[in-house]
Amino acid sequence: MYDVRSPVVTQVDDGKVPAGGTGTVPTSSISAPDAVFTMLAEADLHPGQHVLEVGSGTSCNAALIEYRVGPGNVTTVEIDPALAEAARTTLRAAGYGTAVITADGEQGHPAAAPYDRLLSTASVLRVPRAWVAQTRPAGWAGDFRLRPDRHGEWFHGVARNGEGDRTLTPRRGPRAARRGFAQAGSLRWRGDQ
Repeated sequence: MYDVRSPVVTQVDDGKVPAGGTGTVPTSSISAPDAVFTMLAEADLHPGQHVLEVGSGTSCNAALIEYRVGPGNVTTVEIDPALAEAARTTLRAAGYGTAVITADGEQGHPAAAPYDRLLSTASVLRVPRAWVAQTRPAGWAGDFRLRPDRHGEWFHGVARNGEGDRTLTPRRGPRAARRGFAQAGSLRWRGDQ
């Protein structure tokens, strides 16, 4: 049975099968549906907004974003070439025109910037400056992974770009305080390897 509070692991060990048979380190997943819906609700997406998603994975989230903001408004970046190609194939088959870019998402995707929203389902320690630089004034960039802070508390990491001043302001929501790390999943950020 599937639990909407749990992620579904779709790749381990960066897709490389070790000599012993099965892998052990999750490197891609479909995020827990309740975490995805919370993220999308907090993203406050509207038709016509220009969105960059970092961490395409299976492309399910990119499809949901495009459904909300409309065709031609979503770019998704995936570091793993096999996952990026699978995302392209899946999105095309489902009738979505989302641009899928194979690249390290830590750099965002400046060619299609600026963005109204930059959403990451890949975990980062801090919001990269490149993401903020690629975000429109009054837009925001954020990592929606739930992770422990240095005091052992849980927080929802989001950075907001002020009205043209590029000041990042952490945002914490009441739902974030109640959620655990396991509900959002625990994946490595490849740029940290």
